[in-house]
Amino acid sequence: MRVEGERLRVWLNGVQINDFTNTDPVHSLTDGHIGIQNHGPDDEVAFRNIRIQELL
Repeated sequence: MRVEGERLRVWLNGVQINDFTNTDPVHSLTDGHIGIQNHGPDDEVAFRNIRIQELL
């Protein structure tokens, strides 16, 4: 995933699967939290190689 300003792009296995530009100032992407999510108490979720890098 890459967020630049209000633009968010997501890749899965090297293929871009989402390209979203936010237009709602109430839900700005320029500030906030980074969250990793599951959907329920019985869900099994695994993450690997999560990296966060500031864009220059």
